[in-house]
Order: sequence, then C-alpha cells, then structure tokens
Amino acid sequence: MDVSDALAACGGAARRPVLTRLGVDDAALRRASRAGIATQPARGIYALPSANPAHLALILRRQLFTCVSAAPFHGLWVLESMLETLARKCFRQAGITVETQVYVDGVGYVDPLLDGWLVVELDGRHHGDWRQVKKDQHRNNRYVVQGYTVLRYYYADVVHRPQQMLTEVLAVLAGRRGRQP
Repeated sequence: MDVSDALAACGGAARRPVLTRLGVDDAALRRASRAGIATQPARGIYALPSANPAHLALILRRQLFTCVSAAPFHGLWVLESMLETLARKCFRQAGITVETQVYVDGVGYVDPLLDGWLVVELDGRHHGDWRQVKKDQHRNNRYVVQGYTVLRYYYADVVHRPQQMLTEVLAVLAGRRGRQP
C-alpha cells in the first residue's frame, strides 16, 4: 500500500508502527515526506497535509481513536455520559449558559463549559488512579493557562449532592461577573 492510501485508511494521520503494519516501509515514508505527500508533525507520526487537526491531535497526544472519538469526524451524534447529562440539566435549570463538547486547543473536549469560561470536569471512578490524577492535573493547568477556570466534580457530587455543586458553580460565576466593569 502506498503512503497516501495508508494514511487515508487511517483517517489522515498515523504512527509509524501502524503504517508499517499496512506495508509502508521507512524509505517510502521518507520519499513521501520529501515530496510533500505526507508531513511529519512529530517523530514517528505522519499525516496527510489535509489531515483533520482534531484527528492529528488525538495521535499526537497518544489517545485512542475509538468509536466515540471517531463519531464527530463522521458527523454522528454521541451520547454523553450520565454525569454530563445530569449536570447539564442542573445547570440549565439554574439559568446558566451551558455548552457541551467544546474543543479546547491543547486539552481536548470539555465536559460542560459554563458561560464560555468556566470548565466543569465530571469524573468517574477511573479518575482516582494516580496516573489519571496526574493527567487530570496537567489538563487543569492547560485550561488555566488559556484563561479558563476549572471546577472538578465526581459521581457522588453530581448524583447525591447536586445542590452543593450548583451552589459552588453559582458562587464562582457570580464572583467573575462581579469583577467585570
């Protein structure tokens, strides 16, 4: 399989081992790069010039391309998690502007984004794993660097203490609104 066909079969971007499994050797990758058929945005990663930036971002961050992450590329609707649905309903009933599945550069998709600047991360059980905790903290830092404020809630907060969650969210929103001229 030639490089452009292999990359197209992978959605426009792929890591070298995936391309090798498709029969593309290193010499072909070098030729394709020199000819401008493919770019090399990072070591071991190749992409078509027309590759979707969101897809390339998944590859660069070593994230898995799953049915859920592939759905937006195909214009498919994706069911949100129960936590997101419950929190979104709670926030909207309180009159808060809620955006879902907003893409933030360098971070990925936001759970709910409130009033365009407050990110609410809703975490399930797997967020207790130390590796995931570190990943979540790095994600929080990238949000803050880009000017977002972040609150993080867990299953018990959303399901068993939604009023407490809402009270905290409203306090943060009111604090920001109170500082604006």
